[in-house]
Amino acid sequence: RAAEKAGMGTNICMISEPEAASHYAVTSINQKRKIINIGDNLIICDCGGGTVDLIAQKIVSLSPLRVEESAPGIGALCGGAFLNLRFEDLVRERIGSKAFESLKPRTWATAQKDFEETVKRNFNPSSSQAEYDTTKYYIPLPGVPDNAAAGIEDGYLALSTAEVAEIFRPIVNSVIELIERQRNTLAEHGETARGVILV
Repeated sequence: RAAEKAGMGTNICMISEPEAASHYAVTSINQKRKIINIGDNLIICDCGGGTVDLIAQKIVSLSPLRVEESAPGIGALCGGAFLNLRFEDLVRERIGSKAFESLKPRTWATAQKDFEETVKRNFNPSSSQAEYDTTKYYIPLPGVPDNAAAGIEDGYLALSTAEVAEIFRPIVNSVIELIERQRNTLAEHGETARGVILV
């Protein structure tokens, strides 16, 4: 009704979010290179803030694009918000619970914003030649006194690449496990995935 009132017509078809993701990805991919064909299975991996949800879909028709479920959907609580919680745990462990609880709300909000917008978006362990490089991430903690043991100097908390990797590791491993479960379910039915569409 809202779409009709917005003037989008009356011949409106509603589709699920994973189906919409498939439609967009398959159309975009096949515009550049026609590599997805009828009968291909795709695993749709929707990595949200709270949950990561997956479903496997088989391409039934390309024009118009139609898909059908080829493995039941699964999901888990391992979305991006859990990286923030692990970051909070790391800071709390580093500076101590008492010091953490005494952080001013604006100080913690500044640290969280920097972690969200800088560290999370730019961290890439695969860009390092070694297992962990010597890159440091400096998280602002305005007003917090220097504490060499906690790695705080001039109002910044220093995190190593290894520490950031440990924030990511269990979350990424959970996502990989979900993908493997979808692949195994497909294999049980004699099917394979052509690829994974990350949403």
